[in-house]
Amino acid sequence: MQDTSGSICIVVNNEIAIAGDTLFGIFKNSAFPPFAYNTEKLIQSWEELLETGCNTFLPSHGHEKSREQLQSEFMKKKSQLTE
Repeated sequence: MQDTSGSICIVVNNEIAIAGDTLFGIFKNSAFPPFAYNTEKLIQSWEELLETGCNTFLPSHGHEKSREQLQSEFMKKKSQLTE
């Protein structure tokens, strides 16, 4: 799972994902990193994160995101890709 070449996400006990730059926690209603250059790869990484069963996602910037927040943003961005 990655958006930035060479970056990783760390999953702890399928409860918490340290997601780094794969998501952004600065904006209340968005997890989308403003510097993302490959939206398709980012959405794929989010899908893989959601498959882990984690409920808490820790970005490298800003506040944690819940499963519900990430799921909502994932669905929105995924539908935009298919339009």
